[in-house]
Amino acid sequence: MKKKTLQPSLFDDRDLAEIQSPDYPGERLVACRNPLLASERARTRQELLRATEKELDKIAAAVRRSHRPLRGKAEIGVRVGKVINRFKVGKHFKATIEDANFQYERKKEKIRLEESLDGIYIVRSSVPNPPLSSEELVKTYKGLSYSEYHHLYPCLPIVTRYLGKIWLNINFQCQSLSILTPHLKSKF
Repeated sequence: MKKKTLQPSLFDDRDLAEIQSPDYPGERLVACRNPLLASERARTRQELLRATEKELDKIAAAVRRSHRPLRGKAEIGVRVGKVINRFKVGKHFKATIEDANFQYERKKEKIRLEESLDGIYIVRSSVPNPPLSSEELVKTYKGLSYSEYHHLYPCLPIVTRYLGKIWLNINFQCQSLSILTPHLKSKF
């Protein structure tokens, strides 16, 4: 988004767009948008932000209280660090820590930027366009991830397919899985 390579308007009709970037010469980049994934990521982010703010509010209250207040940059910083590391959304907050003061605020611009990327993922391939269209490339990618996760296929040694002048060998760790699976089952 920073380099303006990917714009939300590209997804108006098909929820996928083929893009090019000088960072990946000779490779196809197919940007896909999944609206369900987008809403799930937005919901999760908001829940994590609220949970983080709730805990940071407790720290701010501990710094402001009159009886045994929390003092010192190091002590406050340790408590803030634990909260930030727990919820993994520290990049969305700006914290100001002093010896007797603690304040925080959301980085709204950074949150908006991340929201604009919700539900977008990139399929990167060196397979040229004539053998596989963007839709076929994404469908193949999804099929491979499905079989990899659910072990639907008994991990064939190598699946070879002739497409025009190009031989595509798809191995995707199937050989490793076929060797390791029985070994791991016997050990555990």
